Order: sequence, then C-alpha cells, then structure tokens
Amino acid sequence: MKQDAISLNETRTLLAGSRMTAFTKAATDAVTGWVQDFHHVAFGQTTRAWAISDLFYHFGQEYHAGDEGVRYGETRGQRYFVVDERILMRFKLLDDGLQSSNYPTDQALDFVGQEPIPDFPPLDRLHIGYRLDITGLLLRDAFVTLPIGRPERFNAWVWQVLGDPIGASSIYGLQYKLPGEFGAAGDQYAYDDYQQMLG
Repeated sequence: MKQDAISLNETRTLLAGSRMTAFTKAATDAVTGWVQDFHHVAFGQTTRAWAISDLFYHFGQEYHAGDEGVRYGETRGQRYFVVDERILMRFKLLDDGLQSSNYPTDQALDFVGQEPIPDFPPLDRLHIGYRLDITGLLLRDAFVTLPIGRPERFNAWVWQVLGDPIGASSIYGLQYKLPGEFGAAGDQYAYDDYQQMLG
C-alpha cells in the first residue's frame, strides 16, 4: 500500500457537487433500469450484478460527458472511471461489511490492497459501492471507499453518499484511528446526502 493514499477529505473535494451527483444518479438509474427493464425471477444475483454494473458505466459516461476531468477506461476486462488523473473508481456491489465480493484472484487482491497492477493506471483505486435492500430491487445505500484489503478493516475510509447514515452501527461510524497513514480518527467516515441533489 502506498504511503500517500488519497484522504477522505481530498476525495470529497475532488468529487464534490456535480461529479458526485452524476455518479449517484448513475447508480440509482442503474438499479432502477435493472428493475424496470430486465428483472426476471429466472435471473440470479450474478446476472443482476452484471446488468446493474453495465447500466452504471453506461449512465456514468453519459452523465459525465461534459466533464473533461472524468474519463471511462477498461483494462484487462476491468471497467473504471478516472477522475483528474488522481483516482480510479470501480463500481462494486458491497456486502454488509462494505467489502466487495470479488473472487480472490491475484488481481482482485492487488486492487483492494492498492498494489501495482500491470497495465492499470498508477492511481489511488476507490470503490463506488452500493448495497441493495433485502428484496434486491431497491438501492439501500451507496458509498465511496478506499479499500486496503486488511482483514481487520477492509477500507481505510468510507464516504456515504446515499441512504440512511450508517453512523455508529458500523465500524466506520466509530471513528477509531486506523494504524498507519490514514489521517485523524475523524477522517474515517463521512456522510453527505446526495439523494437531495438528484431531485
């Protein structure tokens, strides 16, 4: 893991306003699009996750079309957005512990551990992650996270951008200091309600 990883506050500044609104709109429209146009009882969780991801990247490109600092990329079959050549963001379904549920390939482990990956831009890698409600039909909440892949704490920090605040109900809301270089104890969790900005 690099020592100068982007902080929560830097990320909030970089993505503030229209950028985060566009990402959250892409996430909500992707889930809505899945439910309205593609949902069928015959489709399993994997099909659902792929469809929502495909829609997110489609809408994300459309909603950021006027922003020269945001570009779509694909490397080794992995899709992402690069923002201001500073961060690389992948859209992921998260579990209750706010961890992505990838099969633990070497590349997946290197991604969440912030290790160099051949052919990937050498940027800080973030997740824009989402969780669905128990029915799998509604977007429960969404987050931007800096994954570090440590067993004791998967993310260095969490920025919640949609849904009811997780607050003290999670390890991230407790605001304890993570050993290492990730800022003050208060720099581990933030909440901004972008739902209000979606209209």
